[in-house]
Amino acid sequence: MTVPRKELLYRMLLGEKQRILAQIKASMEAGVEADVRMGFEVTQDNADKSIDELEKHIAAQITGVRSEMVDLIDDALNRLNEGTYGLCDDCGEEIPVERLMILPFVSRCVRCQEQADRLKKIEQEHVIEPPSENTYEDELLEE
Repeated sequence: MTVPRKELLYRMLLGEKQRILAQIKASMEAGVEADVRMGFEVTQDNADKSIDELEKHIAAQITGVRSEMVDLIDDALNRLNEGTYGLCDDCGEEIPVERLMILPFVSRCVRCQEQADRLKKIEQEHVIEPPSENTYEDELLEE
């Protein structure tokens, strides 16, 4: 990997991480403000309380996804330091910078990712259910 490419990717990853962390911080601050506001609104009915709880749940889910994205970016930064970031895990070819700019934490090129997705879909379609507790042997013994 050339030095300018590595520097570009490093700045891009760090910028994306900072952007996501800022979103997490803003979301947490908004949640605290909402909690304080709710403490003063004693006239809420059950519907209002339900909506507030749903909004809290959704905000927590979004924050969880963002936290996972930060972890993936940290992994990408580690791979960058090791010299493996931007290389496809499957074929070893360089992942185009354009793809990394859109999805900075990917570890496969488009071709290999599509192949992995097809294999995953095939595996999901052909999942074999475990046998039930009632086996055919049990049924035969009952006769």
